[in-house]
Amino acid sequence: MSDVRYVLGDTETTGAGPGHKAVEIAWVELDSDLQVLNRVHSLIDPERPISAGASGVHGIVAADVTEAPTLEEFFTILEPNAFVHPTVFCAHKVDFDLPYFKPYIPNLVGTLCTLKLARRYLLDAE
Repeated sequence: MSDVRYVLGDTETTGAGPGHKAVEIAWVELDSDLQVLNRVHSLIDPERPISAGASGVHGIVAADVTEAPTLEEFFTILEPNAFVHPTVFCAHKVDFDLPYFKPYIPNLVGTLCTLKLARRYLLDAE
């Protein structure tokens, strides 16, 4: 597929368990030749408290996101055409990040987990 895009995505969230919301989202979009097409980053209003544990990991606190868009506002108003091409979503621990992106990727054709790749091919890494 020559028009496929590779989206290298990441999120920071209000916590690690089910029901938590994004507080930051970012991605780099690459074409099939791995040329950078777009870089996107935004803080996100999660519309709920950010756990102290999560803030300790990513450093984002409630005051940082008070003026930020919600995730839905971000994708429907600020980035409404973010993923119009067939998209392979890539992330370090893809199962964690994908749920925040998937509702907005209508042409998801695959995923790639860099954590699984690292564990398989970088055997000497910590």
